[in-house]
Amino acid sequence: MVGSDRIDKLIAAVPAALALRAGLDLGIFTRLGSSAVTADGLGAALQVEPDRLSRLLYALASIGLLEVNDGQFRNGAEASAFLDASKPTYRGGDHALLRELWGADLLTAESLRQNRPAALHDFSEAG
Repeated sequence: MVGSDRIDKLIAAVPAALALRAGLDLGIFTRLGSSAVTADGLGAALQVEPDRLSRLLYALASIGLLEVNDGQFRNGAEASAFLDASKPTYRGGDHALLRELWGADLLTAESLRQNRPAALHDFSEAG
């Protein structure tokens, strides 16, 4: 019998990737640096509503990018090494490009239906 494991993994990967992108867009990993901060403190620093931010922080913790202890969030080892813009090993600089590319990817079916690009990027010239 054929299982749906591959499909389940693909579906599960989307929220995690979008949480990562939101964290990069908001500058969460850089703002945390090497400190531990509550959702209230981080929300004030980022000028976003702490209760809503808390859900994102717990999502980032659930995928291992943040650690949470007694309501305080800190970068996990990988986030500390690669997602804090103050570090020379920072890899998060492509998040604006990812936003644009993923946005275009979400319009793939619409582009095919309309037989024209539905996003700003036109990949018709791509090799």
